[in-house]
Amino acid sequence: NFAIAYKNLGRAYLGQGKFEKALENLKKSYRLDPRDPYTLIVGYLAYIYKGDETKAKAMYETVLGLSPDKTVAHTDFGYELWRYGEYKRAIEELQKAFDVESEHPKHADAWYWMGNAYRDLGNYDQALYCYGKTVEKRKDYSQALHESARIFALRGEKEKALEYIDRAVKATSYRECARFFDLPEDDPLAPYRDEIM
Repeated sequence: NFAIAYKNLGRAYLGQGKFEKALENLKKSYRLDPRDPYTLIVGYLAYIYKGDETKAKAMYETVLGLSPDKTVAHTDFGYELWRYGEYKRAIEELQKAFDVESEHPKHADAWYWMGNAYRDLGNYDQALYCYGKTVEKRKDYSQALHESARIFALRGEKEKALEYIDRAVKATSYRECARFFDLPEDDPLAPYRDEIM
């Protein structure tokens, strides 16, 4: 699928800071599949990085206009903003997902990405609050439990870290459990590796 290939090239160029090349490939993707909101979302980010807020806003409005579900659109925007290091913008965008409607299946994801943004800003209390809201919405959201465990480990709260990693393991399918045990040395949970096992 050429549309996906061009979109992925656009993402790669965006990650390298080559905004013109990113936009060139995203435009090709858009011409082949004008209904794919992710192409426009990545284009929105490219225009933000170029400093062209006018075109970024136009992209943003186009995605919202195309999307039948505004909660999903705001969550997807928030995720992409977080992914590319725009943490404060991500939080603002994810908040809009909650403003659209009071209950929505995508809210668990919105809370999780918001938690990641707060974590990456160093606001661990707010991150833990968001991860708690994630699990409140979806009890088996193991990534939120895992990230909570990592924060508790960073703070030296060993018992809480082990409690949350245990909950994460129980909420995860057997195939995915390896990520909890194959920890890099710089992972805050690495000192507890033997106790997790």
